Amino acid sequence: MQIPCENLHERNSWQNNVCIAGIDEAGRGPLCGPVVIAGVILPQNTAPDFLIDSKKLSEKRRIAAYSWIISHCIYTTVTISHTTIDTLNIYQATMAGMRQVYFQLAALCKNQGLPTPAHLVIDAMPLPSPEKGVLVTPIIRGEAASSSIAAASIVAKVTRDSMLAEYAQIFPAYSLTQHKGYGTALHIQALKAHGPSLIHRKSFVIKPKSGLL
Repeated sequence: MQIPCENLHERNSWQNNVCIAGIDEAGRGPLCGPVVIAGVILPQNTAPDFLIDSKKLSEKRRIAAYSWIISHCIYTTVTISHTTIDTLNIYQATMAGMRQVYFQLAALCKNQGLPTPAHLVIDAMPLPSPEKGVLVTPIIRGEAASSSIAAASIVAKVTRDSMLAEYAQIFPAYSLTQHKGYGTALHIQALKAHGPSLIHRKSFVIKPKSGLL
């Protein structure tokens, strides 16, 4: 049985009527496809026990949690393409996507007449504050400590997995549904047999001195 998140930052923010949002990503490590960044604002004083690290949920439980999030929370996603990753590098591309997620969440809140996020909790990455007065707290293993981050990880993973399932139909030679683009032996074998596809990150797989191809 998984231990529910402690939610120290959420409880403090809710007690002080501060809007807190969790941000997380899926897809920084794979050799192909986009990275998806998600942001989630939970309803105040609401942190269901099923909001845990997306990687520790079965697909069925992850889909159920995702359905709850999109029905009850304010959320958004940003997709960063493989070409942008190759241009900026994965770290800078992810940082840019996280900033965009914040501004999209802020716009959603304003449109609904709600307070905009004043505190962002993020899994590990030290994101500079996107706007004056916004506190940013990076948390190591944040999905285990924060339901907001866990919810964002679920939205990001479900969104990216769905995209990879579609790519798998277009590029069947790479068995993308089995490894979601990560550098497994099966994936590397396909790359060596067929070369990179249109969605592979060239900066990840083409490195003449020490790389894969």
